[in-house]
Amino acid sequence: MTKYIVTFKFHDDIRVYNPITEYPSICVQIKYEKDRLRSIIHTFYASEDLSQEQCVSFSKQQLSLLWELLEYRYGFPIVPSSSHVRVEGQAADLTASVGTSIDAILCREVILPKDELFCRHHLRLSAWLRFVNDARNSPSDPEAVRLYYAVWEDMKGRPDQNAPIESLHLKYTRDFVSHGGKLKNKKLLKFLKEKLEQVTYQFDPANQRHRDFVKDQRKQARKLIEREIDKELNSYESKRNS
Repeated sequence: MTKYIVTFKFHDDIRVYNPITEYPSICVQIKYEKDRLRSIIHTFYASEDLSQEQCVSFSKQQLSLLWELLEYRYGFPIVPSSSHVRVEGQAADLTASVGTSIDAILCREVILPKDELFCRHHLRLSAWLRFVNDARNSPSDPEAVRLYYAVWEDMKGRPDQNAPIESLHLKYTRDFVSHGGKLKNKKLLKFLKEKLEQVTYQFDPANQRHRDFVKDQRKQARKLIEREIDKELNSYESKRNS
């Protein structure tokens, strides 16, 4: 087995509320400059010879939940400015990767999870976070609605009449923007009539009223899904303290 050490370096102003320096369960160390994130160091072993690109790709895959959590908490994609690969017993090499310059005003202070999260998390948590991050970053309101609904359906199942009203609104909006044919669901049509104040059978992306409606529903969907994601993340803290 060969020991590999991959260091992801950051130059953007990523502030961390609770600077945790290591995650033993995933073999990660984190370095800071005061409360600013500067590098994530991942150590792993592999039986085969890996190129620098393979090392970085493998490491990101293994740390996918951490990356998704960082992006979710930050509110914006986090891109390393460079990736440094070291193989035990060999000289270090540097693989350059251009990072993005981020206006810190648009971003949030990162809150890091406890190490226990990486041992006990739901198997789909990383996927849910990826959906949520993609939805938040999507320039398309209909696509964001579809992604938020995918998270809800995966977490809670298809909403019925006993589900929270926000989840039903999300489902109806998702159906509205996802079906090209004439809509027939009476409850959906009633919902659209109430919201759009007119009888509507199909989504028209050229209709400003339709676009404004979907944009507003996207905001409501984000609140709903992020609330559920935060409950999921906070539950690990509750289990740990109980």
